[in-house]
Amino acid sequence: MCKNSHPVILFAQAKNAPPTILPKDAEDEDHSGLKIYVTHKKQPYVAGVFFLASASFTIPQGHSSFPVDVGCRFSKEKSIFPFAYKPHAHGLGRDITGYQYNGSYHEIDKGHPQWPQTFYPVTNKIEVKNGDYLLGRCTYDSTSMDCPVNVGSTGNDEMCNFYIVFYTDSSVQEPYGECLGTARAEF
Repeated sequence: MCKNSHPVILFAQAKNAPPTILPKDAEDEDHSGLKIYVTHKKQPYVAGVFFLASASFTIPQGHSSFPVDVGCRFSKEKSIFPFAYKPHAHGLGRDITGYQYNGSYHEIDKGHPQWPQTFYPVTNKIEVKNGDYLLGRCTYDSTSMDCPVNVGSTGNDEMCNFYIVFYTDSSVQEPYGECLGTARAEF
């Protein structure tokens, strides 16, 4: 982080995620910290993370497939091109899917939050443009619960997060975005 800057996610791994495997001929000497390579040649793209999270929800007990939605209008000037994603929920999470909506739904990808929580490559190549919507749907199984479960940061709570790793034009000054809120995607 730099002084007076907005915090930015560089990477994240959790829940039994395997180690990152580097491509052939990439250095793998030090297993701690970060290595940064500098070039004087301006690169055509920069990478960033768009974070979707539902900030307020309650999962009632006794449901085998309870949905929680998050969504917002994408308002960046330059398009983004998702290339990886990470679903995140706690113990009740069963499925998390990310979508682009621009008059019709386009699945970015879907994952199981009980899988190792690392970034997975997207299978559906899309371009998200200004005015499109980015949406996420988390599905929970609360049949084992005898009381409602709220959103929160502990293992006794739940989360509904979908991280989108993307690349965009290198003229973009801040290559990140976030959508925090609950939205029913009924367009």
